[in-house]
Amino acid sequence: MTPTNPSRNDRIVNAAQIYQQNLCDQTVLFVYGKPSSPQTVEVEFKAGNFCHLVGVEPRRDGLMRMKASELYSRAIEGALHSGNYGFSRGQDYCDLKLEVIGRIVRIDTNARMIGDFEDGRFVNLSTDKVVGRQNAVLGLVETGDVFVPNSVINADIREIARSASQVLATFKDPTLNSVKCSTVRYVAESLEPSHFKELCKVLQQRGELGEALNYGSQALESRLSTAKTENLLKPVSASPGNDARIIRAVPKPRRGPTVPPPNTIR
Repeated sequence: MTPTNPSRNDRIVNAAQIYQQNLCDQTVLFVYGKPSSPQTVEVEFKAGNFCHLVGVEPRRDGLMRMKASELYSRAIEGALHSGNYGFSRGQDYCDLKLEVIGRIVRIDTNARMIGDFEDGRFVNLSTDKVVGRQNAVLGLVETGDVFVPNSVINADIREIARSASQVLATFKDPTLNSVKCSTVRYVAESLEPSHFKELCKVLQQRGELGEALNYGSQALESRLSTAKTENLLKPVSASPGNDARIIRAVPKPRRGPTVPPPNTIR
């Protein structure tokens, strides 16, 4: 018997369940730049972000429009059906996003580069920063003190980011309520354990990283074991002259619209 491809609805449900397990109600800290003066982008992932990431919007349920968070709840419970939602920019855009979303929901370990979005690169795409890799990009906009995801792009980040930088490490906070991220999710292979230790010290003294770190995998812990010292697991005093700051994207003036490549999505 020939297996059938999963329906669009099944793919949305599957993506929602993975998003729930890996990102929803969590904070991810992306670190880039120099280990001695790292730059960071902190991103919060909430239930209400999911619909936009897959290109759907709630339909009315009787006289009331369903909330995005309610649609998401139905999806993770496996109770979603096609009558619950419409498409923000058509079915084709939804399908293109679904091709990428499986990689995006693992952005805490998949991201390899980060940078400012190249304004005017795509039509109908407004975002501040982009993070991702060659085959999947997440758009981020600043809101208050943090960033939130607002777009999924099926593209090579090197083609849409201005002055893209390598992601050195990512840290995760398993809740939105904790003060600091404390779980190591990814460290670039090129980053030496001693430089990782230096990076952590700077982030700790700036109050951006938890005092005691957990490792997201045994492989990471083994590779970075030489950096596990008493000083790393305790707060460190600020060093004079260290004025590195968290980088925040500032929306820039829009240029005229251009024609996007066929695989562009928002």
